[in-house]
Amino acid sequence: MAYTESYTCDVCGDKRGLDGDWWLAWVDCFHGDNPGDEQPLIQLTRW
Repeated sequence: MAYTESYTCDVCGDKRGLDGDWWLAWVDCFHGDNPGDEQPLIQLTRW
């Protein structure tokens, strides 16, 4: 018996296959040296 796990994109409905890469993105906060220097930061990683 084989176990198969599949993922589907919540935005476009595309299914993740073995031949394609997906990118994960999330929003974080870059903390500056002084209070009020914080900037939004978008982080990406290949999945």
